[in-house]
Amino acid sequence: MKKIVLHRYPCQSDHAVFRVVECAGIERGDGEDFKVPSGKVASLGCPEWLGSESRLYVWGAVNRQDSRLIVCTESDANKIISIVREFNEQYGKKEKEGDLEPLPYEVIE
Repeated sequence: MKKIVLHRYPCQSDHAVFRVVECAGIERGDGEDFKVPSGKVASLGCPEWLGSESRLYVWGAVNRQDSRLIVCTESDANKIISIVREFNEQYGKKEKEGDLEPLPYEVIE
């Protein structure tokens, strides 16, 4: 079962700041794209948002960069939240009996 949890930090500007706090079921740094209606989720170098591609990179190939903050505009923050929600709904489904039901989107504020 796959799952992404983000922490959103309070910010006093017109930007949003996120950190990936959990990323289950995605291989570290393999570059595979997981497509959802609002964009894509992938794991490559380090956590990053590429707004021009609507692509959210989560865990990376280099462990020490996993806590890297993602800074984006408030508009892009809404896109990121949509992508995480859709990812968890689409890929967080039961894979075998006993797994949890589909996951809600998770952004901890």
